[in-house]
Amino acid sequence: PIPPPPHLVGRCADGGVLGVVPGIIGSLQALEAIKIAAGCGRVLSRQLLLFDAFDTSFRVVKLRGKSPECAVCSASRTITNPGQFDYPAFVGGTCVGRAQPVPKIDLLPKEHRISCQDFKGIQSSGSHHLLLDVRPSVHYKICSLPSSINIPYSECAAQIQKIK
Repeated sequence: PIPPPPHLVGRCADGGVLGVVPGIIGSLQALEAIKIAAGCGRVLSRQLLLFDAFDTSFRVVKLRGKSPECAVCSASRTITNPGQFDYPAFVGGTCVGRAQPVPKIDLLPKEHRISCQDFKGIQSSGSHHLLLDVRPSVHYKICSLPSSINIPYSECAAQIQKIK
């Protein structure tokens, strides 16, 4: 895998954790271990449980299978001892501080934006359109909309002919 740029990696101090959340998650992990050991109940195998403490809501996301290019578990793995893996070096930063300052983000003016509902209408009508995803390629590979093309924002100026 290719790590995200250092300025996109959040700092541990910025993330923050609501005090009771580790206890709630720890209790849920203990429950899963008991269900596995006892061989009863439905376990969250190949699923990710998301907990929103502010809404007291849960969501379960199915995880896809192993990637044939995975650096840890594929046949052509490059990381053979995950216990000694240096994550801060991998992402080019540390949890204590950022390797680079966070870049200023200039959002589009409101008249140049489109809502999800409006885009769905354009897509459903069959109108000619181009859906350009300017996120970093590593994010696009994880999840993207059908018929979109990916040109990371940092490469847009150099690839203007492809966009036209």
